This record gives sequence, C-alpha cells and structure tokens, in this order.
Amino acid sequence: MAQRPARLTDQIEILRRYLPTARANFNRAYRESFTTRRRDCPFARELQYLRFKQASHLLKLTEACLAELRHQRALSLAPFQPGDPIRVCTTMKGHKPDPRRYLVFDVEWRKGDNYIYVVHELTKRGSLHKRRWRTWLCPSSWISNRPRAAP
Repeated sequence: MAQRPARLTDQIEILRRYLPTARANFNRAYRESFTTRRRDCPFARELQYLRFKQASHLLKLTEACLAELRHQRALSLAPFQPGDPIRVCTTMKGHKPDPRRYLVFDVEWRKGDNYIYVVHELTKRGSLHKRRWRTWLCPSSWISNRPRAAP
C-alpha cells in the first residue's frame, strides 16, 4: 500500500532541515577530493572524486527540490495565478490613483511564507507593453489587486 505524501509545508520543512547536511557533505567531499598527498593511491583518488561529484549532485538536487516546493507554496497562497490579468490602483495620500493593468507571469516565494508577483504591464488593447520590463509587485495595503472586469 502506497504512503500518502506529507503536506507541502511539512515537505518544505524536512528539506529545509536537510539542506545544511547536504552542504556539509559537499564541503567535506570537496576538501577530501582536492587535498594533495605525497604518495597517493589512484583508486582512492578516484573514489574521492566520485564522492565529490555525488555530493555536488545531491546538493544541487536538494536546492532545486526546495525551490520548487517553495514555488508551489507561493502559488497556493496567491489569489492570482500566472496568466491572470490584474488592475493595480496605487492609493497613497496626496496622490491621484493611477490604475495600471498587468499580466501575472509568475508568483515567487519570499521568506516568512510571503509571495510576490512577477508582472508585465499591458497596453490599452490588452497586449504586452513592448517598452516595459517585467517587474515585481508586492501585495500590500497601498495596492489593491482587482481582476479585470470582462468586457
């Protein structure tokens, strides 16, 4: 009988706690692999190099898995998903509201279980603005994200 996977937050916590171990294994293998001795056994040298390669691969894999799990967590927290057009009205005291339309490209995880949107400004016709770059949009009390009303 197959086990059910742990909750997403639990998986993130497990990998976050394993990351220092993977880094320590990589550092230890690096030191062992690149230390020189007067007399050395070629077989032992090859084993040390293979251990270094495996530790490097394991560290990269652990970091990639943790990054993807955190990305999935950010997607689950965010009310708007990639591909959603949104309208942003900045409301600050003393300034006129300047509504702008954006297209959500991605949602990125930030520390403290927060997230930010990677957005690109839209033109009046609804296509991507060619003279603008992708930018970040942080949800805050000064910015109201509203989905664009369907015509």
